[in-house]
Amino acid sequence: MSLAQDILKKIEQQIQSTDLHDTFSQKGQILEIRDGVATVTGLESVMFSEIVEFENGTKGLVLDMLEDTVGVLILGEYGSLEQGQMVTSTGKVFSVGVGEQYLGRVLDGIGNVIDGK
Repeated sequence: MSLAQDILKKIEQQIQSTDLHDTFSQKGQILEIRDGVATVTGLESVMFSEIVEFENGTKGLVLDMLEDTVGVLILGEYGSLEQGQMVTSTGKVFSVGVGEQYLGRVLDGIGNVIDGK
């Protein structure tokens, strides 16, 4: 194999092993948490009503956008969240699905099915 083919093969392997979601998602940090609302820095490009995800998997809803920080309503248990933990932008605006699959089902506040069916 030539040197050029070796380099191409290594580049292809690196591309295949790269998680593009982590590369392009915006990350921020919790500055403080009060009464179920987190103040987050580092999420300059989030949208109003965007869903963000905290380190522990809890979701949040962006409701306040200031110049340096955003206010995030925490949609779940927030006792384990602490200052300095990472928050990731999802790029998805809050929405609740509709359709036959939800008819007669029990949903939580963010549209997840919770009735066990």
